[in-house]
Amino acid sequence: MAPVLAFQIVGDVMSVDQCSRFAFVIDTERYAGNFERQMCAYVTGALGECKVGRKERGVFREEVKDHGIKDFMMNNIVRCPDDHGVRRPAYVYPTPGWFNNGLGSHHRDGDEKAARAAYDSYVQEEKKNQPDSTFDYGKWKGEKHPAYMSVAIWMSERPSDVILEGDDCEQCPVDGSHVDNCDSDSCIVVKAVIERIKS
Repeated sequence: MAPVLAFQIVGDVMSVDQCSRFAFVIDTERYAGNFERQMCAYVTGALGECKVGRKERGVFREEVKDHGIKDFMMNNIVRCPDDHGVRRPAYVYPTPGWFNNGLGSHHRDGDEKAARAAYDSYVQEEKKNQPDSTFDYGKWKGEKHPAYMSVAIWMSERPSDVILEGDDCEQCPVDGSHVDNCDSDSCIVVKAVIERIKS
């Protein structure tokens, strides 16, 4: 899997059928479409109807001994249908501060020179590999497309900022309890997910 850059909660984002408004988003340094379901299974134990990530769920089950955490994960991760109607707990998500040059090359904002070089290199390689092709890529015009290097895990409710930031605050803003004993389901899920990501 890819190295984790950051994580965030995205609110007021609607899934395909509007089954969830919140997503726990894990930003990485690679295109997430190759591992989003496996990462979700590893950090939460949740699988979609497609069952991708069974091996990683097995690792989750072996490593996470707290059955309460396992139950919270299973009950508070929402499985939303994709555009084919298959219910999944995780999706690729646009990564803030990054863009795609339109040919699958990801770059940080402000790195247009490298994006242009990667585009030109790809075009040259295609011309060399397919000399009879009449397709014309043209020059890169600076278009920036979303870079889907983040994994969004749908949640039933928004966890507190205290949980996300890991502050040593005495009270959880969701239910007023001590942070270490926060009773909000999403707070418990996010604390456990963050611990799995950091391990």
